[in-house]
Amino acid sequence: MINTEADICFNWGCSGGACVKVSSKTCPPVKCQNIDGCDGTLGCHYKPKCVAPDACTTNTCNDNGDCVSAPVICPQTDKWCTDYSCDKTLGCVSTAKSCAPADPAPCTIYSCVPGVGCVSKLSNSTECTCCDPKSTPMCMVASCDAQSGKCVYTNVTVDDNNPCTVDACNPVTGAITHTPKQCKGCQTCDPTNPLGCKDTDSVCSNGNACSVGHCNDGQCSFTMRSCDDGNPCTKDTCDAALGCQHPDMVCPDLDLCTVGTCVKGVGCSYTNATCSSEQYCTESLCDKRLGCLKFPRQCVPKNPQCQIGVCDVNLQACKFTDILPIPDICKTPATTSTTTSTTTTTTTTTTGGHTSNQGTTTGGTTTSSSATGRSSHNVLIMLLLIGLVCALSL
Repeated sequence: MINTEADICFNWGCSGGACVKVSSKTCPPVKCQNIDGCDGTLGCHYKPKCVAPDACTTNTCNDNGDCVSAPVICPQTDKWCTDYSCDKTLGCVSTAKSCAPADPAPCTIYSCVPGVGCVSKLSNSTECTCCDPKSTPMCMVASCDAQSGKCVYTNVTVDDNNPCTVDACNPVTGAITHTPKQCKGCQTCDPTNPLGCKDTDSVCSNGNACSVGHCNDGQCSFTMRSCDDGNPCTKDTCDAALGCQHPDMVCPDLDLCTVGTCVKGVGCSYTNATCSSEQYCTESLCDKRLGCLKFPRQCVPKNPQCQIGVCDVNLQACKFTDILPIPDICKTPATTSTTTSTTTTTTTTTTGGHTSNQGTTTGGTTTSSSATGRSSHNVLIMLLLIGLVCALSL
C-alpha cells in the first residue's frame, strides 16, 4: 500500500488493485470525554462529556466518569450595599442595593453606607426646595448648587473598577448592575488585565493529550505535542489518554557475537561479545550463529616436524617434547653424542643446539606415546569444530 499505512484515522485495504478505506480506526476512550471525530493530522479529538445546561449550573465529571450537576454559588463579597443573583445566560450578577422605599417620604435622602447598610436622613429646607427626590431622574444624582440655588443632576457612578464586569444603570428602574464580561471563544477575563479579556491557551482542549491547544483572538487551533525528551536511550511516543511516554530504548543484538546496548547521549551502540575461558588450556571464539565456542588450546612448537606440543592443565602452560623416535630430518651429527640418564625423571636432550624437556626415561628411551596421543586427539577436535563452523556458514 502507498501512503496509507500512516493514516491515523482509517484502516486501508486493497480492492480491485486499488487502495481503499476499509474501516475507521477506534479512538481510545478518555475519561470524562466523548469522541468527537478524528483528524488526519492530529488524530482523535474529543469534547467534554459533562456540559452545564446554563450559566447558573455546574456540571462536573467525578472520578468514576459520571456527570454531577450543582447550582452555581455566587460569591457575596458585600452583604451591605450589593444584591447578588444568577442569570441563566450571564451567570452571577450584582446590583447596587436600592434603599429607597416604594413610596419615599418627602425631603428624605436614602443611601447605603458600606459596612452599615441602608440609612436615611432628612434634607434641609434648601435641599428639599432645590431638589425634590421624587423628581430626580433614574441613574442621576441630584445636588443643590448653593450659588444658583438650582438642582444639578449628574450621572450616577457605576464603575466598580473591575475590567471583567460591564457596569450599567437601568434608566427605568435605576438599578446599577455589574454584569460579568462575556469574552469570545477561548478568551477568559483577567481582572489584572486592563482590557479584561485575553487569549487563554488552557481553554483550548480537544481531549487528546497528544495535541497542544493555542488561542489566537478567541479562536482555538491545535498542533501535535512534541514528546522529544532529548534522550536517545528512550523511545518517545504519545498516548491520546496518557500523553507523552518515554519507555527505555531496546537495542537488539545484531547476532550472537554483536551485542547491542544504549549509550547515554549517543543511542544504540554495538560491541563484540566477549568469549573467555578461565582455563589456560581452553580457548574460545565466537560464531555469529552458535555464539561462544570453546575448544582445547593447540600448543604448536616452533619446529613441528621434530616436536609435539601439549597443554598441561596443572601447570597452565604449553609443554613441548621431541618426537621419538627422532625423524631422520631432525637428526644431526650431534645426535651420536647425546647423553641420557636413566636415574632421573626428566632428561634434557640437546640436539643440534636445541634443548627440550622430555618425559621420564628408562634405559635411555624416552616415553612420549601418551603425549603424541593427546596431541592427535586435540587436532581431531579442532578439525571437527572448524568443519562445523564452515557447514553452518554455508
